[in-house]
Amino acid sequence: MNLDLEQLTQDALDGNESPLKAFAIFNDILKTAKKCQDEIKDLALEEALTHGAKTFDSDGYIFEVRNGGRRWSYKDLEEWNAHSQALKNCEARYKQAFESKVKGLAVFSEDTGEEMELPKVTYSKDSLIVKAFK
Repeated sequence: MNLDLEQLTQDALDGNESPLKAFAIFNDILKTAKKCQDEIKDLALEEALTHGAKTFDSDGYIFEVRNGGRRWSYKDLEEWNAHSQALKNCEARYKQAFESKVKGLAVFSEDTGEEMELPKVTYSKDSLIVKAFK
């Protein structure tokens, strides 16, 4: 199947194709492309390392090899877990204060008796999830 992705986009924008159908097709293409890319990623990195330079051009593309980053995990540290739990408890208190304020209730600090400050809340965009029929 030879699919013109730009034409599918234009057809959806022009009302000649269902935007839901086009979205689902693109979703399937992205999943397949990601799966295929992941399958050859190690092989491509292996070949890139044979070029002997961090940045090089090949087949009309410029490639750059970047070293992997360092990741830190503190989950096995008792002190970190205690502070982490305290932070989670603090966040839960302020979240509850915000929810109460939304319902029209004033919330006061147990420590000071003053009205609690509220956290800044941002909202993400709505999303559309696509799943194939089984």
